Amino acid sequence: MSIPEAESRSRMLEFIAQNSPGSIIGYSAYNPASAASYTTAGTSMTYVVDGSSNKKSVTFTAPPTGKVEISVSVWVEQNATISATSYLAMALSTDGITWSTYNNTYKRAFLGTEHVQVPSQAHTTMRWAIDSLSPGASTTFYLGASEVNSPSAFVLKWGGGGEWPGLIMKATTLPREINT
Repeated sequence: MSIPEAESRSRMLEFIAQNSPGSIIGYSAYNPASAASYTTAGTSMTYVVDGSSNKKSVTFTAPPTGKVEISVSVWVEQNATISATSYLAMALSTDGITWSTYNNTYKRAFLGTEHVQVPSQAHTTMRWAIDSLSPGASTTFYLGASEVNSPSAFVLKWGGGGEWPGLIMKATTLPREINT
């Protein structure tokens, strides 16, 4: 195979990957050797960061459809304060300087045992269907978290050599036609 053929093949495979629904186009796996955690501190949405203030995010090139699914998987624990109004909220932002929630991505996360006498803890996955991106644009989504009502602090945990699963953020292409 000649160099022009190899370059052409590479471009063709990249084109197929960018245009195929279900293709993973961005992936971030945070799984440090020492456990990391982030604790919500009130009802204002803030970036999820590690002990070094590194913001958790996923970067990708928006596909021709402008439509992606962003998913986040992380271990979550609720503190001992249990009430009928204790919820974790998660959201996405494309602004890496000052938090600004991206188009209707603020959502409550259900851990499965909220509002009972035992604090919740679970591996949690959130998903957002984003259908308004500019095709071909480099895009970064940052993860944010907050409490719906204080004080119901939640702790997101990841890594630590077998202690907690990694914090995974993934961008997957969606088909041109989706029901939203």
